[in-house]
Amino acid sequence: YNTKKPTILSASSQALLTNFSTMSGGMMKFYGMGTFNLDWSIGSAAYGHVGDTYGYQSQTTYVAEDDFVITVATNVETTKQAQPADFTCLAYHALKAAMKGTEPPHCAMIIPQRFIGRCVCLPELIV
Repeated sequence: YNTKKPTILSASSQALLTNFSTMSGGMMKFYGMGTFNLDWSIGSAAYGHVGDTYGYQSQTTYVAEDDFVITVATNVETTKQAQPADFTCLAYHALKAAMKGTEPPHCAMIIPQRFIGRCVCLPELIV
């Protein structure tokens, strides 16, 4: 997925993966060829894939700006599939803070529908 120095996937293949289309005439550009736009899960440019099957849920998120991946797998199944995105939100902001040498902000996922929500951090989030 490295967009800065593509060695595994060509730049043209990466362009197809990240050419996100709009879901059902909606405003959110969500799905590329095999990848999802996951900006909503960290509050910054990101893409990857989510998945669920009986009793398991997962999310793999590539953060292009910093060239790292966060992968979360759970063995808990809920109807909203909130836990992979929630932990991705927390882990991303904790990693960014560690890279800067600062304290991580207080963050949480706000999920109004099935697994799609928004990663919100203070001061926007009231704990």
